[in-house]
Amino acid sequence: MSIEGDIADFSLEEVMQVIGQGRKTGTLAVEGTRETIWVYYKEGKAVFATPSNLREQLGTILVREGAISEEQLELALRTQKRMRAEGNPIRLGMILVAMGAIDRELLDGKIRHQIKESIYAAIGERAGRFRFFPDLDLQEEDILVSMDVQQIILEGARRIEEWSQIKDVIQSYSEVYAINPNPTTSGAINLTSPEWKVLSLLDGRRHLSAIAEAAALTRFDVCRIVFALLNMNIIRPVGDGADEPAIPHAAKE
Repeated sequence: MSIEGDIADFSLEEVMQVIGQGRKTGTLAVEGTRETIWVYYKEGKAVFATPSNLREQLGTILVREGAISEEQLELALRTQKRMRAEGNPIRLGMILVAMGAIDRELLDGKIRHQIKESIYAAIGERAGRFRFFPDLDLQEEDILVSMDVQQIILEGARRIEEWSQIKDVIQSYSEVYAINPNPTTSGAINLTSPEWKVLSLLDGRRHLSAIAEAAALTRFDVCRIVFALLNMNIIRPVGDGADEPAIPHAAKE
């Protein structure tokens, strides 16, 4: 039996708790205001998760962080396409391990990080819909990790609250910001190294996703920094980037 409802009417924490306690296997789709996030379960444990926005797919993250090269990613993608055509679907990460591009320990760490970030982003949503598709899971050979979602939620309570506050102000990863020519902040400005890096990239042309890639930071980290800079009146919004479409509201995939 599928589970579905409106995010405003149900607690996603409780929905995930039901899935975990029921040791269910399937896929939870959270269609928020910014993107659709997919969380894959095996017997109540999260084994993989990903947002619908391709910029945050695992291969792109690995290239951005310097773990693999563009050439290695392209070769792995071609191999994946060929294997799928032969009726042998396999996740990109396992192909990269088989190629020797990354080791299993690094891959597992990236998958765990992606699961956590996806769950934090999903629970931070306050509008949209969710649906759990029972028995719609990954192939056995694709299961890389097994994580207790309730433990992730408990550990990330502060992060989830931050996402909720940020999303009230920053509505899309396509938003563009620039340095405020008339800031009202008085006194010295004390910023961390990542904050200075993001500030230097806020040129009135780059959208937030592009800044995340250029700064080698997660989109959450960039949004958190932009949120703080806005509160200090150091920057101002200037619109949406033409080369990055706005993430659709409760998009139907």
